Amino acid sequence: GGKFVAIPTGTQYSSGNYYPPDYESFYSTDGVNWETGGETPSPDGGPSQTRWNCVIYGGGKYVAVGKDGEELVKYSTDGLSWTYIKGGENGVPSSDWMSVAYGNGRFVAVADEGIIRAMTSTDGITWTALSIANNVKIKDFYGISYGNGMFMAVGMNYVMYSYDGLNWQQTASGVGPNEWRMCAYGDDKWVAVAF
Repeated sequence: GGKFVAIPTGTQYSSGNYYPPDYESFYSTDGVNWETGGETPSPDGGPSQTRWNCVIYGGGKYVAVGKDGEELVKYSTDGLSWTYIKGGENGVPSSDWMSVAYGNGRFVAVADEGIIRAMTSTDGITWTALSIANNVKIKDFYGISYGNGMFMAVGMNYVMYSYDGLNWQQTASGVGPNEWRMCAYGDDKWVAVAF
């Protein structure tokens, strides 16, 4: 059967110091009762210092993206044991990754800081930098979702869409200037929320 998987956002602040979380994930088969997913050391042997921002399931694995640490992507086939990818490895650009979505056989992740603001992968392990913005002046990406056969990415003052995750267009109308944070599809409509 399936399971829900949650990841801690990263370091915790206490008594003037930052500490990594005790566990790398939590899981539930019913969404009500949760268990810890166990500790998984980062590639250097200690807990990951990364602030994990988003986790998604697709293509037979969980994939999480984050920022502020050496490891920027992690993946798992069971949601319990994780493998880390550092910035600069496996094609992962050293950017601040905010969100990841899966659809049409591929993962697409977006970032709010860094030279590269988007990347794509068909397996969640090997990534390719993606030029989402074309000629649009993009400041920050905060969220991405997949629904109704298309990806939707939101950010500072814009919303962009793609049917294949590779070729992107800015929405033509109806989106005013705002700090759009996340979007979702359901009940035959897209909904975006702002900060």
